[in-house]
Amino acid sequence: HWAGAEAVSRLEMGRALCAHFGVDERWLRPQRRADLPEFTATRPRDLTLDCGGIDVLLGVARERLAEGVRTLRRPAWAQ
Repeated sequence: HWAGAEAVSRLEMGRALCAHFGVDERWLRPQRRADLPEFTATRPRDLTLDCGGIDVLLGVARERLAEGVRTLRRPAWAQ
């Protein structure tokens, strides 16, 4: 697993992708895990992955979400 340079929620990631690809954000439906009774597993609210050690070991800098999204392109079949 690998993480970006900032912690973002799934909703924030979805909004960034919608904005980048010109998709209406109304397709996104914010929901809290607590409001979904079928998900019974308990998890911490913050599941941020700390990659600080591997960054130093590999000598890399992770991208922020906006930087990574800018590199995305629509696949040919979806054009």
